[in-house]
Amino acid sequence: MARKRDKIQYCLDDYLAHLSSQQRSEYLLNNTPMISIIHSGATDEQIMSETRRYDEENDTDLFAEVIKFRVYCIACHKIDCDC
Repeated sequence: MARKRDKIQYCLDDYLAHLSSQQRSEYLLNNTPMISIIHSGATDEQIMSETRRYDEENDTDLFAEVIKFRVYCIACHKIDCDC
């Protein structure tokens, strides 16, 4: 049986590692609820489910932000890759 890889947490960590200190601080501050959900989720499916619930309760769009990490480009360290 193949191991299922949960990508969201890994890609978030990789993305943050390639930001400057100032950019990282600003990103973390502006996305605190999403970061909290990602760090508390055990799987990508759980993270996506929790962000949908949060969006419904708070009229936000965290789900769209989380999905960006499912398509994040590890090669160029961009959310919106233009490779």
